[in-house]
Amino acid sequence: MTVRIRRAITSDAPAIAALWLAMMREHREFEPRVQLSNLAQSSYLEYARRHCQEKDSVVLVAEPDAGAAIVGFALAYKVRNLPMFLPEYYGFVSDAAVAAQIRGQGIGRRMVEQTCAALRHMGAAHVQLQFYIANQAGGRFWRRMGFEDYVAGMWKDL
Repeated sequence: MTVRIRRAITSDAPAIAALWLAMMREHREFEPRVQLSNLAQSSYLEYARRHCQEKDSVVLVAEPDAGAAIVGFALAYKVRNLPMFLPEYYGFVSDAAVAAQIRGQGIGRRMVEQTCAALRHMGAAHVQLQFYIANQAGGRFWRRMGFEDYVAGMWKDL
């Protein structure tokens, strides 16, 4: 399948939100602490729309050349670091997903490479992201993309 990576526009937001919801449902299977509210998809829809319009954001979509539905997306933005830390800015990958049935074809790699290039162009010195530790496939993907373990997060129920 030939897939084109392009900048997202606000009318892509419903497809992006649907892919995000599918990704989060997968995450719930291996991380039971992922709990989605009834407003999850509509809230993410607004989040994606906003980032499609922000100058310090990059939202990419992957669409088959045949004009079929969007099969992947990446959403990232430039963040101002806390004043006590350098560099002044860094990129943050909020979300990235490729439809389950077409993973392993290099689509995610292409989107991440283009996302990092866009963040670099915006003045970001490095890129951070988070993923669920139980998402072993996700961890392998991000490490193959050159990301390194950086900060460990923890959770405690009260």
